[in-house]
Amino acid sequence: MTPLITLSLLAAALTLSTAEISAGAPIGHPEVNEADRALHSAAAKYPNQGKALEVFQAGEYTYINIEKEEGSEWIAVATLNASKGDIIKYSKGSLMSNFHSKSLDRTFPEILFSGAADFVSGKHPSMAETASILNISGDTTELSNQGKVLSTIPTSMYTYIEVSHDGAERWLAVPSVELKVGDEIQYGDGAAMADFYSKSLDRKFSTVFFISKVVIVK
Repeated sequence: MTPLITLSLLAAALTLSTAEISAGAPIGHPEVNEADRALHSAAAKYPNQGKALEVFQAGEYTYINIEKEEGSEWIAVATLNASKGDIIKYSKGSLMSNFHSKSLDRTFPEILFSGAADFVSGKHPSMAETASILNISGDTTELSNQGKVLSTIPTSMYTYIEVSHDGAERWLAVPSVELKVGDEIQYGDGAAMADFYSKSLDRKFSTVFFISKVVIVK
């Protein structure tokens, strides 16, 4: 292939690429194309989720302020008919700093452009959904731990439970559940988070175990 032909093909490719980038997306927004959506949808395990605090529709994007246990964050996803109070699950994406949306005339200090998002049914994430997100089993046969409830702290997404365990105390976090002091519960191993800070409680836990379910045994 001669250098002239090579340069011509390169120029054509660049022209095509520029045309594809400029088509469809609002000015100032990262491009959302079908290939990206398909890729993210196929791979999406939706590792993130939370409750919608604010929702704004703007062109091809929906901006959502998501309340998560560790704090809130803004995300932008391809148009989603979301409303305040919806529980949203979403994939990873690209984090942008000081992003200015011309359509909203607003600058976001940080915003995550996520490749895929969907709804989680119900007011709070279900036990099974939380188990899936944490990649742990919700099978009652694997609830190998048992303890007595010493105290509980409810939040919008989780209930924090202080339990006695083998003569010591430990903290658990489980999707909202009603328990009372003195209940004997069984629970699985879950996922241990060290030095975990809960923004909603303004409290740091040396270790908290995020689990999918608890069972009251007496």
